[in-house]
Amino acid sequence: MDTSLHEYGTGAFKKANQSLAPSDAVVGQGGQGMGAVAWLKLDAKGGDGQVFQEVYRVNTAGGSAPKSCQGQQAAFEVQYAAEYWLFEKSS
Repeated sequence: MDTSLHEYGTGAFKKANQSLAPSDAVVGQGGQGMGAVAWLKLDAKGGDGQVFQEVYRVNTAGGSAPKSCQGQQAAFEVQYAAEYWLFEKSS
């Protein structure tokens, strides 16, 4: 979680909640894909020096894997895009 301006370090998180992506979410690049992955809320597991306490994954597009690997190549990728909102521990 580092940027060119600041080093935030790493953190450990656990899934606190999830919601299905809205029905009108982009299913994949160029309208081709298996659907958008779920929106998530992650809570910090704890740990000394961890800056962020909550992370949200929202506005997802694509990312859902095919229901079966039948007809797929031996190795394939499923791309997705999302916004991540990170919230710091309040002082």
